[in-house]
Amino acid sequence: MADIRSLGYRSSVLDSNGVYFQLPSNPLPHTVVLQTNQLFTQRPTPTSEMLGNMINELDRLGTRGGNEAAVVTCFSNGRLFPVTLPTALYVYSMAYIGRHLIPDNPNTSDAIPQPRPDLMYGYPIQAFTQTQRGILARLHAEISRYSQAYGDLCFPFLVVEVKAAAGTRGDHWVAANQCAGGSAACLQALNQLNLVVGEAGCLGQIPNFCYSLVIDNNLGQLYVSWEDGGYHIQRVASFLVSDPDHLARLYWCFAAILEWGVRRLGEVRAAVDYINQQTVREAP
Repeated sequence: MADIRSLGYRSSVLDSNGVYFQLPSNPLPHTVVLQTNQLFTQRPTPTSEMLGNMINELDRLGTRGGNEAAVVTCFSNGRLFPVTLPTALYVYSMAYIGRHLIPDNPNTSDAIPQPRPDLMYGYPIQAFTQTQRGILARLHAEISRYSQAYGDLCFPFLVVEVKAAAGTRGDHWVAANQCAGGSAACLQALNQLNLVVGEAGCLGQIPNFCYSLVIDNNLGQLYVSWEDGGYHIQRVASFLVSDPDHLARLYWCFAAILEWGVRRLGEVRAAVDYINQQTVREAP
């Protein structure tokens, strides 16, 4: 099995399992562009004092060293990662994504390692009615609860990988490789819903894309992933976290992704309801 830290990992493991890194300069699909353009709209920002305190803590980490948990702490408590989420959203920390959602080409021996993002955002199964849960449990003929990535969290749409740039072997290459696997799993979940709703006769589909963030005490890099004859991942923004303006923009982007996630839940619910209506119609 190829080392996720190796330079050949992307070609030997990701490419062979249908997961492809795209150059940041490549044009994005139109539906993805429409959404990513909304990420940079100005939103409420933490106070300049809070931003300054966060930057000071991150700078101290870069000077004295620190582990990933220390970096997570710097970005927590509402500074970047929200203290509370809308009831429609759910987050898990350090949870392995179910192997059933990870792309697996049977013709290659190099499997994608099971992703374990530092943070994974999606929807609690309780966000769906009892009837909707019944449909979700039968989305896949052989795998029950296919949409659930871990525990009660289903249809994930954002994964975060945190590293510590302080001599702890954490780097953005490794984190981006981890995000590629985690994002592909997010896409797999929604792809199955789109497949079933299409089989039920619906001509439209939910645009299948998701986000991932790689961040350490120096730099944040935002990626978008989408499904189109394979799973593609592309960097769309970079943020120098020691710069207050960059940090504010990153805060806007993160908040916008969560807002989009809430809106997408409405589309998911509508698709599940459509499947249910067709099932009832076809019942003897």
